[in-house]
Amino acid sequence: MTAADGTWQPARFSRTSKHRSVQLSDGSELTLASNGERLGARVIDFGISAGFLLIGLWLSFASWDIDNTDEPFGNSLLFPLFPALQLVMVVVYRMLATALWGQTLGKRALSIRVVDRTTGRRIRWRQAFARTIIPLAGGLISLAGLYFWFVFGIVGGNTGTAVFFLVAGLVGTCLCYLSITWHAQRQGWHDRSAKTLVVRVP
Repeated sequence: MTAADGTWQPARFSRTSKHRSVQLSDGSELTLASNGERLGARVIDFGISAGFLLIGLWLSFASWDIDNTDEPFGNSLLFPLFPALQLVMVVVYRMLATALWGQTLGKRALSIRVVDRTTGRRIRWRQAFARTIIPLAGGLISLAGLYFWFVFGIVGGNTGTAVFFLVAGLVGTCLCYLSITWHAQRQGWHDRSAKTLVVRVP
């Protein structure tokens, strides 16, 4: 614990529950969501996000004119446009759901909620934005890698840079989510930067 942790006490096991909990200065107690619950919610939300991105990829391939030999790039330079727009939709979906209700569909299904670390109440818009954009930054890096891979594949360049961006983005996102496993209050990098916690809904 540091001074930045505010009024939260170190995570401990509740006497009435096997689940890890935290306590506010007023004595009220909140039960943290387990790693399994957060993983389950993440899988559901990942499926929703993947659906958005797959639609974007399908639209990209559908709009690519491979028979245009006069302009070899044709619409190919716009290949990542649709996936990028879908990624924006994912950001908007997660940010709105978290700011308004504290729950995405995945979290609602697992009965867990995002709350402010200090008050235990609904988070603010800037917190929702920070919490959403940090793990998805890896998605943006991977999308850049996809773009480079596609362009280098056309011009015959070295795709090593593209592979690096693809892998770096995926690894960064995975580490962000895995970071909850080694923090006492199960806060990932995105939770700590946004000053939020994920708790079980009573």
